[in-house]
Amino acid sequence: MKEIKNKTLSMKYIEMVEGVCIEELLHTLYIEEGKSIREIAEKLNIHYHTVNSWLKQAGILVRLPHEKLLELVEIKSRLNSKESK
Repeated sequence: MKEIKNKTLSMKYIEMVEGVCIEELLHTLYIEEGKSIREIAEKLNIHYHTVNSWLKQAGILVRLPHEKLLELVEIKSRLNSKESK
C-alpha cells in the first residue's frame, strides 16, 4: 500500500467522515474484509470505477472476478462439508 498524492476532495471528505486515511480504509475494506469493489462503492456512496481507480492509486492489487468466484466456491464447499458431518 502506498500513500496517494494529491488527494481529491472526495477522498478528503471520506477520510473526515470515516476518521481514517483513504488508503487504510480501502485496505481494510478490500483486503481484510474481502468486500467487493461494488460493495465499497455502495458503502462510500461513490461510483465503482472511482473505487477501482483509488485502489490502483493506493497500490492495492485488484482481484480479478474469477478469483472472487473461486473464493466463494471454496467457502461454499467448506460449508457444505461441515453440514454433512
